[in-house]
Amino acid sequence: MAPSLEASGFGKSWTTDLNRDAEPELILAYNVKIASNPNDLQFADRYAAFFIFRWKDGDYRVASASWFLEGHLHSVSDFAPGSSELKLAVSVASCTECHPWIHLVLLDFGNKADGEMFQFSYEETAPDSWSPGLEYQLPGMGHSIEAKVETRIVEGTSATGPHLIQYFDVAEDDDEWWVFTCEHLQCRPQMTKRALPLALVSSWKKAKRL
Repeated sequence: MAPSLEASGFGKSWTTDLNRDAEPELILAYNVKIASNPNDLQFADRYAAFFIFRWKDGDYRVASASWFLEGHLHSVSDFAPGSSELKLAVSVASCTECHPWIHLVLLDFGNKADGEMFQFSYEETAPDSWSPGLEYQLPGMGHSIEAKVETRIVEGTSATGPHLIQYFDVAEDDDEWWVFTCEHLQCRPQMTKRALPLALVSSWKKAKRL
């Protein structure tokens, strides 16, 4: 089905029922090494793509999403309004020659063959600064703030939200709570320092750790 891809590039595989029709889909990870200097592959970076195989009418239909630096399939779970399908969370590194930020990219394959990415903003006053990268690990070391981050998905996909809550235990500063409500794949933030608003404590306790 893809003769241009090297067979050795395929790595892990999973089966999971993304669209919950009792017919499991097959997920395949594909890896390539890319070096800024083609003659020095010792310092090549690994990029990952993910292929989704769906069985329909006696044959497989294929969708894909790529390329993710040091990409790994992190989880498959329900999340936010959008398509009725489960969403893929892929972990991505910001760099390989530093202490990287680790982001999660949440993918929805329910409406488009190549998947759609949820977009997040960490700017309350400028929510148009969208990015698909959900902050997941922040090592400090001059590249980011130093913080321990816990991320939870709120059960259910109601339009009113919230849909995702993050707790940042920030080194040498106040704790931060980020609450995201998503609409049309865009997740707007609300941030409070030190304590989560009392009305959201129950949602946090019941939420699923991502």
